This record gives sequence, structure tokens and C-alpha cells, in this order.
Amino acid sequence: MNDHLFGTRGLSLVRRHALGLLAVVVGTAFHVATLTYGQFKLLDFNEGFTNYYDALGESMMDGRFDVPPEAIGNEAFILGGKTYGYFGPTPALPRLLLNALFPHFRGMWGPLMMSVFSFLTLLGAYVLLQQARRAVRGDRVITLGGASRYVDAAFVLCVALGTTLTFMMELSLLYHEATLTGAALAVWAFIAVVAYLERGKNVSLFAAVALALLSFQARSSVGGGPMLAVGLLIAAMVWRALRNAWAKRATSDEHVERLGAELGLPTIPAHQLRRQAITAALVFGLLSSAVLYKNVVTYGSLTGLPSLALHVQFMNNPKRLAITEGKFFQPGNLRTMAYNLLNPAAIRFSHKYPFLFPQHISDVKRFPESKLDWIEGHWSLTGGYPFWCLSAVVGTLLTLFPWLAVSERVTRFRIPLFAAFVAASTVFVSSAITQRYLHDMFPFLLLAGAIGVEGLRHAQRDTLWVRRAMPFVVLLGLFTCYASVSLSSVGWQR
Repeated sequence: MNDHLFGTRGLSLVRRHALGLLAVVVGTAFHVATLTYGQFKLLDFNEGFTNYYDALGESMMDGRFDVPPEAIGNEAFILGGKTYGYFGPTPALPRLLLNALFPHFRGMWGPLMMSVFSFLTLLGAYVLLQQARRAVRGDRVITLGGASRYVDAAFVLCVALGTTLTFMMELSLLYHEATLTGAALAVWAFIAVVAYLERGKNVSLFAAVALALLSFQARSSVGGGPMLAVGLLIAAMVWRALRNAWAKRATSDEHVERLGAELGLPTIPAHQLRRQAITAALVFGLLSSAVLYKNVVTYGSLTGLPSLALHVQFMNNPKRLAITEGKFFQPGNLRTMAYNLLNPAAIRFSHKYPFLFPQHISDVKRFPESKLDWIEGHWSLTGGYPFWCLSAVVGTLLTLFPWLAVSERVTRFRIPLFAAFVAASTVFVSSAITQRYLHDMFPFLLLAGAIGVEGLRHAQRDTLWVRRAMPFVVLLGLFTCYASVSLSSVGWQR
């Protein structure tokens, strides 16, 4: 009897998840083919500072973070006569084991690691969509029928083909691996936060802590999102535990319930919440303090990005240093960045294949207060990824106004969505316009987009105008995939 039940349940799970997971595999295969020029030789293709993470891992074994000058080249920072890179140490960790087992492949792991994180990103997108579905629909029975399975596959393929992930997997570079790793770990950190808010399990809470720290140590600008999310979650847990104690004395718990509903906190016993809050606060506080202390002592900044005055390119170019005043983040760039990254016209159309081309450097509009140091050919979010812009707007509205959705459980996305938005916003005050920086916005667009897709799917059943607009949404998704692949293919002059 048990074997029969297990077989029936297993068959049901296979039917439910087969298409979505197949899409993950297909999307990853597309990225690997793109990255390796169609030859699928992951250990034969590597470009751009091939030995940096290997050298960093070896230095870390000696308790240092500096690397030989040849490992980082003209991207080096000089501190105390030693050469450092501003790329965090997380991608160096797996290389410690890989180089120990296969030393003859030293310096060749970049494409393989990028492919692994591409797979993890797409798998995370699939898991996140399931979480969004449960949050939007609440207690309603989620059908195992065909429609949801096809939506799962289409969603994953749209992530693979129609996001900044497509561009990042065009070329194996140190810049791309750092950003790709940080964004993938950020997505899984947010998944862990939502999983905790769903069920209140210890494993999800501490997985979120670990993944947030690893993401921050891969790329601080994108990893700052999950760090903020975990910090806000623990603060809310501590506050709720204190309010629980107060409510018990005051014989009133109405305010505690309201707080839980607004932040999507799990419904768990007060003593369990108190234990989790204290333990998580201690663990996260100690680990994050250690990381920040290391950044300050080693690099002189909390983020691990030293002053640009210490960068070899700026040392040799006083004009560039004067423009930036030694600071990578410039609030004065907000208007310029917002105009160029959100303007639908920031894309070039041509009668030549593939018909869509990045905005030329000379077409970038610069406002008087801007302090831009570096500009590359790029395209805007609205011009190249309109489907995700629309989905993100819908998802954000549903999260802010849960009465628009079926269930108030969508509020469990408030903390991660806010934190991801804050991290994504750093792109708009950076001192450079380059397409790879837009991948810092990927976790936010994915979180909000997953909620938006599920919200639109539900609304089409009950709202006529949404049902009539769905063909347009589908066409927008197809255009986004075509635009992303086309623009990414010409974004690099190979």
C-alpha cells in the first residue's frame, strides 16, 4: 500500500515539475552553447583575468586577500604596497577544492562556474514562481493541470532568454562571474527568506543568513539586498517577540497580529519565535560584523570597494579621478542614469539583422550634474526588457496592496522585495553606464516579476480587461526574449 502511494505521489510530482525543470536544463544548455561558441567545452574557454580567483583562494589559505599583480592587471587597487582586487572572495571558495583535485585546470574554471550559477539562477526562478503562486492564491487549491506547467516552463525560458542573464552568459569574464554569482546567491537568499516566512523553519532562516553573506562577498552591490532583507527580517522577529511579551502582560495581542500580517511573518509559537530571533540575531550579527570588519581593515570601506584614488587606472589618469572625486557611487548621476536606463528609446532600430542594436555611446544624454566616469554601448530596461518591467510593476502593486490579490499571504514578499529594490537602486547612482551593471537589478525584477505573472494569471479569470490584455502580455514576453537575445549577440564585438 505504501509503495503504491509513494509511486502515485512520485508520478504526480514528476508530472507537475517535469516541464519546468526541463526548461531549466534547456535554458542552461542555451547559455553554455553561447558561452562556449557552440562547442560545449567549458574548460577550454576563458577570458579576462583567468587566474584571479585561483590566486585569491591561495592567498586566503595564507590568511591574506592580496594577489600577485599579474592576476588582476589594470583592475588592481594598491593598498600598503600590495595588490588587491575589488572582486569578493566567494567565487574563490569552490576553486580551493577544484584546484586541489584537478590542479592542471587552474585558471580555467570561469566558464564552468558561470554555467553552474546560470543553472542555479534558472532553478531559483522556477522555485520562486512556485512561492509566488502559493502567496498570491493563498488557500485556494493550486491545480496540477496543464496550464500551470506550461506557465512554469514559459517563465523559466523567458528568464533564460529575456533578461540580463542572457547578456551575462555571452562572455566569460571576471566581471560577469562576480556579478552572476552574487545575483544567483541573492535569488536563493530571497527564496530562503520567503520559505521561512511560509513555514517558520530554522533551516530556511539560517540558510538565508549564509546565502546573504556569500552573495555580499561575491558582489556587495547586489548582495546588499539579501543582507538588508535578513537584517529587516530579524529586526521584525525581535520586535514581534518583544510585542508578544508586552501583549501577554497587557492581555491584548491585536497589534501583534497586525504586525505579523503586514510583514508576512509566520504563525509560530511565541517561544519558538523568541528562540529563533535571539539565535539569528547573534549569528547574523557576529558573521556580518566579521565580514564588515574585514572589509574596513583590508579595503578601508564597508562594501569592500576601496577609494578609486587607489585604483591603478585612476592613479595614472588624474582627469578620471577628478571627475569621480574618488567615489564610485555618485548621487548626482541619478537623473542621467534614470533617463538612459528607463527611456524606451534607448535602443537603436535598423533594417539590418538582427534589427535591434544597443544605444551608441554618443547618444547618451548627460545632465549637467552628472559625474560619469565610464560609458559603454547599452540598452534600457524598458527598451530591451519591457515584459519584466510590466510584470515587476504589477508584482510590486500586489505586494503593496494585497487586497488586489486573492490572499494577503503575498505580504510575505514585502521584506525581500523592498531589500532587492534598494540594492537594485544602486545602479542609478553608479559612475558608469554598462550593461552588466543592470544585472544587479535582476533579483528585484525576478521577485516582482514572479508575483506579477501569477497576479495577472489569477486576474484574467475574473477581470475582462485583463483577459483581453493577456495576448498583448504574451507578445510582450516574446518580444523581450527576441530583443534580449538579439541585443546581447551584438553587445560584444567578438
